[in-house]
Amino acid sequence: MKLVLAAFLQWVLFEGLLRESVCTEWTVQLPETISAVEESCVVIPCTFTYPKGVEASITAVWYMSRSIFQSLVVYNGEDPLKVDARFLGRAFLIGNLTSGDCALKIDKVKTTDGQRYYISFHAKGQKFRFQDQKVTLSVSKTPEKPRITNPGLLTERQPVTVNCTTEYTCPSNPPTVDWGGVNGTVILQYTAKQQVAWAVTSSITFTPSYRDSQIQCQVKYPGRNNVTEHRPIHVKYAPKDTEILVWTRNIKEGSSVSMSCSSKGDPPISRYSWFLVQGGQEVDLEQHTEKVRVPNVTRGVQFYCTAENKIGQTQSPRKSLNVEYKPDITGESKCTFSPGEMVCHCLVNSNPPAQIKWIVNSSAQDFNLSTWSSGEWVTSVLTGALQVQTNVSCTAFNKHGETVYVLPFHVKESLLWMIVPAVGGLACLLFILLIAITVFCCRKRRGRHFIHQPRMYSLCDTSIYQESSPLYMNCTEANPIYTNGSYQILYENCTPSFVRTQQHRAAWRRREVREDNGSATECPVYLEVL
Repeated sequence: MKLVLAAFLQWVLFEGLLRESVCTEWTVQLPETISAVEESCVVIPCTFTYPKGVEASITAVWYMSRSIFQSLVVYNGEDPLKVDARFLGRAFLIGNLTSGDCALKIDKVKTTDGQRYYISFHAKGQKFRFQDQKVTLSVSKTPEKPRITNPGLLTERQPVTVNCTTEYTCPSNPPTVDWGGVNGTVILQYTAKQQVAWAVTSSITFTPSYRDSQIQCQVKYPGRNNVTEHRPIHVKYAPKDTEILVWTRNIKEGSSVSMSCSSKGDPPISRYSWFLVQGGQEVDLEQHTEKVRVPNVTRGVQFYCTAENKIGQTQSPRKSLNVEYKPDITGESKCTFSPGEMVCHCLVNSNPPAQIKWIVNSSAQDFNLSTWSSGEWVTSVLTGALQVQTNVSCTAFNKHGETVYVLPFHVKESLLWMIVPAVGGLACLLFILLIAITVFCCRKRRGRHFIHQPRMYSLCDTSIYQESSPLYMNCTEANPIYTNGSYQILYENCTPSFVRTQQHRAAWRRREVREDNGSATECPVYLEVL
C-alpha cells in the first residue's frame, strides 16, 4: 500500500513538473460560472493560446469533473465515440481551434449536467490538461424572470416605450419574448454580455388606455420553459363614461327633477357643467356641481352635462326625460261626412297614453270604433251610418286629467268634385241664355226707330249743322259692310223728321248723304254703326 501511494505521489510530481516546463506557452481562459435552463442549450465560452507550429495537430477533449479522482469525457476531438454515454450526441465543439476558440455547446441540458468542466489539448503526441482551471455550470428548472423597465406615470393617448430584457446561454436557439396587457409595435435586439451570456431586449411602443392596469413580458425558452414578469402601470386620463342619472320618478310636467352627472377620471373630476336643450336651443344652466335640481320641466326637454379634470373634458349623451302630462287633442282631429256615412278621427298626444271616449249628439252611440297607439300618440277612428251632420266630441283622459274636443265637420272631397262642376255648368247655361235674350231684344228695337247724336251731316254739297235729334222713317236696309273690325248696316231712302226728343239709346247711328254727279236728285244714305 505504501508503494502504491509513493508511486502516485511521484506521478503527480512528475506531471506537475512536466506541465510547468511545457505549458509555459499554453494558456486557457474560462468563465468561473455559467447558468443554463433545463431542456435548453448552453455554450461554455473558451479561448486559449498555443505555441507556433502545432496548430495543425491540435485536438481538444472536454471533461466533466465529478471528483478529484473521477472525470467523464464530454467531448473527444480525437475519437468522438469515446465519450460518456450521457453526453453522446449532445456535446459539440463549436469553436475553431486554429483561431484559439475552444467553446463547447451542450444541447438539452439536464439538471445532472450541473458540474465543473475543464479542457485538455493534444498536439504532436503531447497532452496539455488544464484541470486546475474549471468552469462551474449551474442548471435551473425555471428561468430567471425578465426585467421590465419602469415607464413611470403614463397619460392616455401619449405613446410610451417599455423594455423587457432577459439573458440566455444558447445563442443558436435564443428565447422568444411576448407582451401582454397592451398592444403596440415590438422591436427585438440581441447582444453579447461579456462573452459569458447573451441578452435579448424586446421594446414595445404603445398608446396607453385608461383601461390598462398592468403590462406583462413572457419569455419562452426551448423545452417549454416559460417565465412571465408583471408590472403594474398607472395611466392618467380625461373623464370617461360620462352620463346623466335621473333620481326623480314619475316626473310631471311643471314639476322639478333631480339629476347627477356620473363620470370617472384620473385625476378626479374637478368641474361639472349642465345644459338644457329644447326646440333646437341650448341653455347653460350655470350650475357646476355633480348633482342638480331643475324646476318646471316640460315635455320634449333634454339635458347633457360635461365633466372636466386636468387632462381634458368630455360631454355626456343627451338625456330625454320621461315627462308625464294630460292629453292634448290636436287640431288635425275632424269628422268627414258624406250622405249616409260619417268618419271621425281623434289624434291625442299624452303621457301616459290616453284612453278615448266618443260622444255623438250628447249621448253614446253604437258606432264602429278602432284605436291604436304609437309611443305617446293615440289615434281613434269612429265610423258609422249617419244621414245628417251632428255634434261629435272626443274625450281623452289619463291619470293627469282629461280633454274634450268637439270635432269640426268636413264635406267629403269626392262629393265636392261632383257638386262644383254641376253648379258651374248650370251657371254658364243661364248666363248664355241671358245674353241671347238681351241680343234678341236689342235687335227687335232697332227695327222701329233710330236716335242719333247731334253732329255735322253732309247733304249733297251743302253742310248742315243740326242741333236737334232727327228721326228717320221709312228706311230701307241695304247690304252691310265690314270696316274697322265690325259690320256696319246701311240704310237708304229714309224720310227725315226733325223733332226734339229726350230718348236715349245705346246704339248710335251716323248719317251720310251722298249725291251722284250726274243727277240733281237727293239720295240720302244712312249708316248704322254697331
